[in-house]
Amino acid sequence: MLQYYIQQTIERWIEAGRIRDVIRDDHVFILRYGSRFRNIHLLNWVCFSTFLVLGAVGILLGLVVNWKTVLLFLTVFTLATLLSSIYVLYVVTSRVTINNDTIKVNCFGRTISECTRQNVGRTYRSTAHPSIVIVDKAGKKTRISTQFDGLGAAVAWLSLLSDELLDDSIRKWMREEDQVLGEVDE
Repeated sequence: MLQYYIQQTIERWIEAGRIRDVIRDDHVFILRYGSRFRNIHLLNWVCFSTFLVLGAVGILLGLVVNWKTVLLFLTVFTLATLLSSIYVLYVVTSRVTINNDTIKVNCFGRTISECTRQNVGRTYRSTAHPSIVIVDKAGKKTRISTQFDGLGAAVAWLSLLSDELLDDSIRKWMREEDQVLGEVDE
């Protein structure tokens, strides 16, 4: 129960800090994770790294002599530090570029997926995680996190699609996002 409350509080704090306006670069809209989202994951990495370093110092000073405890500690915190490092890099390098015709998702300096407006087969809002999913006619999915800053560009791009390509879940999300954008503009 406490974990759920803490998670919901953090998610509301991250959501409140999202920048609704799009970041524009030469007629291309760029969506990135917001600073609050990046900072939370950076904090996770700092915590795991700190525990790993403090534990290693304690082991070197001979404060822990049970080799099973040492092995377990080093394994758990090394893996946690490594995974959180990878996720921080993922969050920092992830971006979505949107132009008049194409949505492209990039991560780690590579294009993960892209979809042109003419090639869209359907769209929907994921129930598994916070993202919108654009499925092209060949069945390839392009996922856009709804935790990115600048989602107004995605709403505008999706609103140009024909109604039969938009699932009810995506229409509902677009209305909600549009209302939030309207409140920010006022």
